[in-house]
Amino acid sequence: MFTSRPKPTTASLGPMKQYATRGENIPLQKNWMETWCTLPEAFDVYLQEILEFEVRKDDVFVVTFMKCGTTWMQETAWLLMNNLDFDKSKREFLLDRSVFIENHGVVKGTPNGVKLSQKIPSPRLLKSHLPASLLPQQVWQRKQKVELLAVVEIVIYIFQNVLP
Repeated sequence: MFTSRPKPTTASLGPMKQYATRGENIPLQKNWMETWCTLPEAFDVYLQEILEFEVRKDDVFVVTFMKCGTTWMQETAWLLMNNLDFDKSKREFLLDRSVFIENHGVVKGTPNGVKLSQKIPSPRLLKSHLPASLLPQQVWQRKQKVELLAVVEIVIYIFQNVLP
């Protein structure tokens, strides 16, 4: 469950809202209801779907701030997960190999990332720019292994499920 509130914006951005959840099971203890994320008002329709997204035991999440090396990290992680298959990485578009799960809620007319990810074979590499509290709840309920990678001055989080 999430809560939202209107966010005054300029006309060029269109209607926006701020979103928050209780952030249950997140290992970082803080009041997540005070951690708001501003997104298009239309995101209302998609957020519950993302929060209820079914996480597989071998999913890997690349979760970053925008414009901080996400594509580089996705490509690197995908190559490591696929035995450095450079030929396949050149043939297939990155967003087909590593789905951006919330893109359909942010950019009108883009495919539904949640539905696309259901068609990808395991192990899946999934991308998100959402804050920890708006990621799929199973990421935290299943007590994922959290790895922290620092690249220059950029901090990139990779969320990976604990393997059995």
